[in-house]
Amino acid sequence: MHENIVFLGGIHGSGKGIIASKISDKLGLIHLSASDVLKWSELNTDQTNKLVSDISDTQNRLISGLRGKVDMNSSYILDGHFCLFDSQGKINKVDVKTFELISPRLIAIKTCNVEEVSDRLSNRDHRKYEEAVLKEMQDKEVEHGLEVAKLIGVKAVIVQDDIEELIEEIEKLNL
Repeated sequence: MHENIVFLGGIHGSGKGIIASKISDKLGLIHLSASDVLKWSELNTDQTNKLVSDISDTQNRLISGLRGKVDMNSSYILDGHFCLFDSQGKINKVDVKTFELISPRLIAIKTCNVEEVSDRLSNRDHRKYEEAVLKEMQDKEVEHGLEVAKLIGVKAVIVQDDIEELIEEIEKLNL
């Protein structure tokens, strides 16, 4: 589909948006949020609710939304997820097909201390998430992100707070 996208995945509250904005400012990439592209606000009136009732539908909306937003003459950093909570709160991997259709040139996976994530989500969403659940989600996010990168044949970079390696990898792409 595209070859001008860097995909930045990570759990809710890990700091994906902050990292994507910094990279956007430094390298001139356009920052897109998967939630905005698929119009999550139309699907869920409670923006603090992280449960997804139809993961397949949201991913189809994401792909459709990208088709309408992505210009081949620009470069993008798209922040989103490799795993989502379904309507029952169970962790589900996003289908690899979604990433094949996005065709990112690079995958980055944002990790963070789950205690910090729990505090951020509590402050931002006024909901308490158990640290054990967040750790399991982050572990699966990293595992699936690495698996996706391997399956679609692109490099994966794990990012914590230092974004220099990620910036170097993006610069190598000449997007």
